[in-house]
Amino acid sequence: MFWNVNFSAQIEDVKVVEEIEYYDSRFYYIKFITPTLLQPPRPPFKRKRNRFVLFPYSPLLLLSIARHWNKYMDHKIVGISGSKALYYFREVSYGLKPITTYYDGKPVRGFQGWIIFEITAKRNTKIRDNIQKLLNYANFFGVGKSRAIGFGEILARPISSNN
Repeated sequence: MFWNVNFSAQIEDVKVVEEIEYYDSRFYYIKFITPTLLQPPRPPFKRKRNRFVLFPYSPLLLLSIARHWNKYMDHKIVGISGSKALYYFREVSYGLKPITTYYDGKPVRGFQGWIIFEITAKRNTKIRDNIQKLLNYANFFGVGKSRAIGFGEILARPISSNN
C-alpha cells in the first residue's frame, strides 16, 4: 500500500553501467515514453502552481538534464541552456501530443511522443560533446519533473553515426 493505493511492480530489466557511452551523430531521435513534465526555471517569487510546457523547447530540455547531471557528476556541464541550445540543437520533426496525467492527486498537462533534433555544432566542440553526453545520460535518468516515479522516461538515439 502506497499513498492509499494498492499496486504491484515487477522488475523487467537491470543494467549496471560503469560509464555512459555516447555516439557522435548529427540527428537524434528522442521518444518520450512516459508523460513528460518539463518546466521552466521558477522565478524568485513564490507561486502556488507549477508551470509545465507542452513542447520540449531545446534550452529547457537540456537544462533539465544538465541540472540532474550537475547534481550527481563530478564534471559539471554549464552554458548549455541559453541561445546556444536554440542554434545548435534544433527541432527538425516531431509527433507529440499533450497528455493529462495525475501528479499529487491533481491533473497536470505534459506531453508524450517523439521529436528529431539536429545538432548543428561542429564536430569535437564542447557544445556538441555536452549535448550528446546529456542525451545519453537522459536515457538512464529521464527528463523533467518526477523522474523517480516514472515521469519523463525517454529513449534518445542517434539516427545515423556516419554523417
